[in-house]
Amino acid sequence: RNPQVTSMGGNTCSPAQVGGSADGSIIIAGTSIAGAVYAFNASTEALSVTGISLSLTAAPVLNRSGSRIVLNNTRIYNAGFNYLGGLPNTTLAVTLSPNGSIAYTYDSSGSVRKFDLTGALVAGIYPEIGTGTTLAGSPGTGVRMTITPDGGTLFIAGVSQIVVQPTP
Repeated sequence: RNPQVTSMGGNTCSPAQVGGSADGSIIIAGTSIAGAVYAFNASTEALSVTGISLSLTAAPVLNRSGSRIVLNNTRIYNAGFNYLGGLPNTTLAVTLSPNGSIAYTYDSSGSVRKFDLTGALVAGIYPEIGTGTTLAGSPGTGVRMTITPDGGTLFIAGVSQIVVQPTP
């Protein structure tokens, strides 16, 4: 195969926001400049416009297969780039369970929260499961989250430290 570099419509990538599925099937990219969000499909080696126009303020988060996509930590889309629902605006970081049915968030209160992405929306927000888990320590600012392939452990990293937490 001979992959090619394709322009993102003249947008500069300053800063670029990029995220991919764990199986490597799809990469989502955009910039902090309001404009198109792009998807690179590994099977076709094609970069295309998703139909979403958004200023990306956080790296896209995808589940293992790319069937669920989170943009800006709060906006949930399916693989067809259809908006499905949201997470609370207090969300600072998010990761998805491997199958995409659960969103784990780190919020401004310092708690890890769990949301059912198969549940009925309430005022546009997915229902929370439980009441949240306060972390043993604060990761600090600039928080990013990821989850183990088995969905059993969260890693919450910030400028101060990495917190390892069993999923609630």
